[in-house]
Amino acid sequence: MTRQPREPNRLRGYVPAFSGELHEPPRKRTTVPHSLLERILDGLEQL
Repeated sequence: MTRQPREPNRLRGYVPAFSGELHEPPRKRTTVPHSLLERILDGLEQL
């Protein structure tokens, strides 16, 4: 029951700033390691 609601998970892992950058499925986005997220943030800052 803890992993059943997929919509709240999608909303939680859905960052408005990345809506255009990351167009991957919600499952893949939520399982992305934090280090990779930080790398993406650095890449956006460089842009």
